[in-house]
Amino acid sequence: MRTMPQTRHSVREPKVRFRARCLLRGPTHCSRRSRFYAPLMDSRLDWLDEVVLLNESRSVDVAGDVSIYRSESEACAAIEDWWVKNSEGFAFTATGVRLVLGIGPKGAVIIVRREPSPEGPAIVRAWLEALVQTTLSARRIVASEGKSHLSEAEVAGALPTSVEGMIAYVGFPWIPPNNKFTFGCLAFLATIATLLTVLVIRLF
Repeated sequence: MRTMPQTRHSVREPKVRFRARCLLRGPTHCSRRSRFYAPLMDSRLDWLDEVVLLNESRSVDVAGDVSIYRSESEACAAIEDWWVKNSEGFAFTATGVRLVLGIGPKGAVIIVRREPSPEGPAIVRAWLEALVQTTLSARRIVASEGKSHLSEAEVAGALPTSVEGMIAYVGFPWIPPNNKFTFGCLAFLATIATLLTVLVIRLF
């Protein structure tokens, strides 16, 4: 019996199996082909569970000074120890898990434990809704001064309503790198500039 020769299409590896094999063998495997396929997402991970909201307020139900951070470590780095000692506010993940803050052995703010909270999602949503309104109000003021431009949705007041959308609208604060060498160079240059200024003033 005569068999038909295998064509290139018949031996091509299925896309799902190919992506899974590339993930198992590492990023260097099939790099030429893997860039054409989106990576498989791990359903066990939820990026919202990594996002932290801090609310500087005496009551958890009142949205005071709310801020958003990409991770627990960034949120802890943004808090002073007195903030925790004086119970200045509350911390939740974007999924509504309550974070109990404490002070570590070296005086840094740490997360002692994570507590499931039935009312957590509603609390987080209320915080974000207040923060979105505050952000829009601030943007309107800046736009009235000609320093920014509002989108059509902002002009109409059509703001996002989902947790993901509100976080995307507000955005995350920019955290500068903790690079002592960079700050040292800047301090050195500032000192040199000051000395040169004094020298020029004395000469003239």
